[in-house]
Amino acid sequence: MSAVKTSSTYPELRRSGARIVADRLRAHILNQPEGAHLGSEDELAQQLETGRHTLRQAARLLEEQRLLKVKRGVGGGYYGVRSDMNAAADAAAAYLQTRAGSRADLFAAMNALHVELVRSAAISDLAEGRGWLATLRARLLEGLADEHAVEEFDFELRDCLFSLVRNPFLEFMLRIQVRYAFQAPDSPLVHLPERIAQYSKHHLQLIDAVLDRDPEIAMLAARRFSLLLRNWLAP
Repeated sequence: MSAVKTSSTYPELRRSGARIVADRLRAHILNQPEGAHLGSEDELAQQLETGRHTLRQAARLLEEQRLLKVKRGVGGGYYGVRSDMNAAADAAAAYLQTRAGSRADLFAAMNALHVELVRSAAISDLAEGRGWLATLRARLLEGLADEHAVEEFDFELRDCLFSLVRNPFLEFMLRIQVRYAFQAPDSPLVHLPERIAQYSKHHLQLIDAVLDRDPEIAMLAARRFSLLLRNWLAP
C-alpha cells in the first residue's frame, strides 16, 4: 500500500502563519495600483491581524515573488509592485537549465500550447495585431539572412501572436520556452541555409493561415513545424 501524501511530503501545502498572511497581503497588493503605498509595518500588522515577526516573514516571501518592496527610514513602508513577465520567464528558464531536461523535452511539452496560440490568433479580430502580422509576412518574403535574423524574427512573431491572443498564461509559458531555447548552451537550431529556408516556408504558411482566419490550417502548420524541430533536435 502506498504511503499517504501529507503536507510534510509537499512543502507547498504547509499553511504556516507566514504563508497565510502572505496570501492575504498578496491579494491586497493585486487589488491596488502598482507602486501603491500599503502602509507602515505597524499599520499592516494591525490590518492583517498578525504580529510584526509573522508580517516580516510574509514580506520576505512576497519580496522573493517581486510583488513587494519594503523601504526603511523616513518615508518608508510597504509598497506593492508587479513582477515583470520577462524577468520571471528568464528566472524560470535559468532554473530549467539546472535540471536534466533538454530542449527536445521542453519543445514537446510546449507543443500543445503553441498550437493553441496560433489557433487563438487565427480567430482574433484585433486589427492592430493583424497589421503587425502582415508587416512580418513582408519581412519574411524579403528573406532572413542568418540565424540572428531568424532569432529576431521569431521573437517578434511571438510578440505579435501574443498581442492577438492576449492570454497571459499562454504568453508566460511560451516565453519560458523561447528563453530556455536561446539560453541553452546547445548548438543553434536554425543556422544552416537549408534550415532557414525550411523555417521561412513553414512560418509563411502559418502566418497566411492566421491572416486568412483559418485556425485548422494554422494549427496544422504549427504541428508540422514541431515535427521539423524534433528532427533537428534528434541526436
